[in-house]
Amino acid sequence: MKNKKGFTLIEILLVIVIIGILAIMLIPNLLGGPSKARDTQRSSTASVIATYLTNKAIAGKVVGGCIYPTMTHDVGTLGEIINPENFGGSIPTDPKNDESTYLVGGCPKPGYLVIKGDKSNSDDKYTLGVFARVENKNQGNFDCNKLNGLDGTVAQVMTSDEWVLTPGNGNCFANLIQ
Repeated sequence: MKNKKGFTLIEILLVIVIIGILAIMLIPNLLGGPSKARDTQRSSTASVIATYLTNKAIAGKVVGGCIYPTMTHDVGTLGEIINPENFGGSIPTDPKNDESTYLVGGCPKPGYLVIKGDKSNSDDKYTLGVFARVENKNQGNFDCNKLNGLDGTVAQVMTSDEWVLTPGNGNCFANLIQ
């Protein structure tokens, strides 16, 4: 009998096929990881902003606007309320900061949009909304197209019929506060 020193061609091909199948299953998940992480950061930051602004809303100090690193901090603007000291020393920013695709509403830079609800209307259900554009639709819950042209400086009527949040379906993440 001969000594068997090595692998047969069939064994090598079988290992290559198994590695190929595993690669096909894993590569899409690995490639989508960074964008999912950025979307998770966006939704987390939007929630932190919403919580912070909820406390300000109780004091009657909420205004709408856009949140981005070079925003102005003038009196009576959202920049007066959102300042670096309240957010660990820096203004909340979009993790990708890509001006070509990550603008939300009518904001001039990537970041977050805050819309103040118009509570003078009896149909309005929400005091404020914080919005961020996401990269993966399954991470979003709102259609950003409804925000086209809005920069948050004018209070909006946000009824439950128009401002529906659908988890896993949308190009924005919205956090609506009643």
